[in-house]
Amino acid sequence: IAPRACSPGVLDGDVVIKDQIDVAGCPTGVGLAGVCEVATRDATVVARIIAAGGRVIGKAKMTELGIDGIGSVMNYAMPANPRAPGYAPGGSSTGTAVAVATGLARYGVGGDGLGSIRIPAAFCGLVGLKPSRDRLPRDGIRSPVRTLDAVGPIARTVDDCARLWQVMAGEPVAAVTPWVPERVGVPLGRLR
Repeated sequence: IAPRACSPGVLDGDVVIKDQIDVAGCPTGVGLAGVCEVATRDATVVARIIAAGGRVIGKAKMTELGIDGIGSVMNYAMPANPRAPGYAPGGSSTGTAVAVATGLARYGVGGDGLGSIRIPAAFCGLVGLKPSRDRLPRDGIRSPVRTLDAVGPIARTVDDCARLWQVMAGEPVAAVTPWVPERVGVPLGRLR
């Protein structure tokens, strides 16, 4: 897609969107070959990203219907894992994680039912967040299993992941402050 102009904002970076999320003027295929519908409007989370200065540069490939946590059930060649060559990049938000890990985009939006944000984020050395299912608006989100699936951010750093999350959730953007506990408990006995 042609990147859409956006106003400066808190995101200030390129964003890739998983193929299950509507971006106006782009096909949404949910990973199926030859099956797609061109979106007439942005999903609410995409509109929030654009309003916050995010520059949507494209849609990212995913596994068929989001059913594969490794990233192998795809209608096209599985992309290489940029952080661990020779190993799978994880799925179903495969293309999103690979685009962020290679530096193609600063931010990515994935979808997660049973690990589809967390697995590719971990396999590609990224930070990913699966929020509770109904935490974000669901309009414009194509999901084969609505009772499990939630969309969420993928980024290279905790700060970027938190910033994208706050924008997607429609919350004020604030810097992440590390918290270090005063005491840490360590079990001394054996578990039976």
